[in-house]
Amino acid sequence: REKDPDRTPVVVFSEEHSHATEQLLYCDDWKTAVKGIRHIVFIDDEVTTGKTVLNFIDALKEYDDLPFGVKFTVCSIVNGMSAATEEQFREKEVDLCWLVKIKAEPDSDETYTFDPAVKKRTSKYKLTEKHIGGKMDPRTGVKSKDYKRACSVLSKEILKELGPVNGLNIAVIGTEECMYPAIITAMALIRCKCSSVVTHSTTRSPIVPETFRDYPLVSRYQVDSFYEKDRRTFIYNSDQTEYDLVVVVTDSENEDYDFASFADAFSLSKKFVLFRWVK
Repeated sequence: REKDPDRTPVVVFSEEHSHATEQLLYCDDWKTAVKGIRHIVFIDDEVTTGKTVLNFIDALKEYDDLPFGVKFTVCSIVNGMSAATEEQFREKEVDLCWLVKIKAEPDSDETYTFDPAVKKRTSKYKLTEKHIGGKMDPRTGVKSKDYKRACSVLSKEILKELGPVNGLNIAVIGTEECMYPAIITAMALIRCKCSSVVTHSTTRSPIVPETFRDYPLVSRYQVDSFYEKDRRTFIYNSDQTEYDLVVVVTDSENEDYDFASFADAFSLSKKFVLFRWVK
């Protein structure tokens, strides 16, 4: 979604329906990356209209560098596609795999209004910021094993910086697309005999929270983006627990970031450590 002034994208396509309309694919060595490949797999959390991935596939097919006869598969946690949409994939010979099938079409055309109930911060908070080197950027094309190894090294460095965490309730928060490093860090903390560890990330997706029984999202806060001024991002359920420590893992280089809106979203928590993953 973000443009890199130092690179030329190898694929550009539009989402048409989403909160980010233009997508760009960067790769530092595109010809080597696609040479000899026979299968491209797309991984997504949910597929509903299918437009994003179909537009992506159409854009990829325009490039002569792509070997002839490449097979495409779309894998998602949730499949909210209609029968007609699934037929479009079959017509294009794109395979589909998913874990959960849901009905995504609304049962009515009623307008839903949302007035979020927010908890106000009643105490001051402490923020500590640290930098850790070794950053790898998966947006430019990297080997998955190298990226996983780099994230593992990052998590070990974070644990060293944090010191003893026995018995603490900890939240590990990623920032937008930088979520995998936060997940790996949370996994490392679980092995440190913390009382509890949770992890999630900020997102551009404006999902409506509710207090219905078993509905997973009960609160929503809009927070300033770590990457771009005036970009709307959100965090969910952040005010439900008083964490002893909130660990934020980001690859943003925005040193002028105002942390206040993020801290306010965790209104019950008082201690924050922001780790910037840098090169």
